[in-house]
Amino acid sequence: MKDTNIGKRATKYKRYAFISYSHKDVKEAKWLHKHLEYYKLPSDIFNEYDENNRFLRPVFRDKEDLGTGVLKSVLRKELEVSEYLIIICSPNSAQSTYVSQEAQVFIDQGRIDHIIPYIIDGVPKSGGEKECFPESLINHVDQFPDDELLGANIKEVGRQKAFIRIVSSLLNVEFDTLWKRHKREQKKRLFLWSILFLFLLFFTYWFAVPLKLSVNLHDDSHHLPMPEDAHLIVNGTIYPMRSLDTTIHINKIPGYMRLHHIDVEFKSTYYKRKLDKVTLGYGINNAKDINLKRDSTFAIFSGKVICKEWEPVEKAKITIERHVAFTDKNGYFKIAIPVQEQTVSKKVLVEKQDFRPIVKFCEFPSGNIGYILKEE
Repeated sequence: MKDTNIGKRATKYKRYAFISYSHKDVKEAKWLHKHLEYYKLPSDIFNEYDENNRFLRPVFRDKEDLGTGVLKSVLRKELEVSEYLIIICSPNSAQSTYVSQEAQVFIDQGRIDHIIPYIIDGVPKSGGEKECFPESLINHVDQFPDDELLGANIKEVGRQKAFIRIVSSLLNVEFDTLWKRHKREQKKRLFLWSILFLFLLFFTYWFAVPLKLSVNLHDDSHHLPMPEDAHLIVNGTIYPMRSLDTTIHINKIPGYMRLHHIDVEFKSTYYKRKLDKVTLGYGINNAKDINLKRDSTFAIFSGKVICKEWEPVEKAKITIERHVAFTDKNGYFKIAIPVQEQTVSKKVLVEKQDFRPIVKFCEFPSGNIGYILKEE
């Protein structure tokens, strides 16, 4: 294994590499340039050219770092201060005079071992249309066949492995070491992206997906009329009701109300007020059952029985359907009718020995019903 604790490089170098390419391959050049400069260095390797930078930069690419009309001498200077020359090899670069000249600069300086072919298309030293090496590089290899060029062919190993081979050469670190690190980083990024995706999914669900609440109202069995003012109030919103034995569906409750309490209130004439707090759950659908209870409006019949002298009549028999009661010593009586038997009006029969019975239809229960018995 090569030493990963790289020492200080020659001070004349100011860049890790110079990327040489044909402008027809600019898309590949941009991809490589971007990924090189955003490659985070291993913890045991420091940036040779910027000690405060933890990325593999700077890397030079002519159309990226220089304006138009650049002099050849300026490009030569950039080549001289770049430690490595990465040649994007393709049939296009094999036909490029500039790529050949840039390779020749490194060859003339005796830095053939610092040239890294990055093969994206074609076949090295094949001749003809598939040739991907520039002319100067072919000439040198033909003249010095023992000079081995350690490049990377994306057609053979894939783009990611080819990229890591380039990094391995630039950092002088064994490929296997960096490849294993790369795979670990990929898994780590995948894990982090998965966590982020799940968080965004949860966030979207929690705040963007509305809740639904179904309020199931159950009325007692009775023969009384439907009140006209019955309504349900949910979280401040009023929902009029046409039936009391029904289900009210409340949609589009904001998602952020999950796990919050909301007030559900029922109000109506002839019914007891019902107020409950409903805790909304994690899910979308929520339900609440409310059992309605009638008030005593149609339940209580009470009053007083007297004779013509305005004296109270004790033990007078009061009959309302199957319900019977007797007056007390003060002439008072009270009968409670179960809700199932309640109606708008009832026939009341008042009887007492030695008095004529009274039959009266009371259209509305009252606590002040008066009956005057007359002697037979």
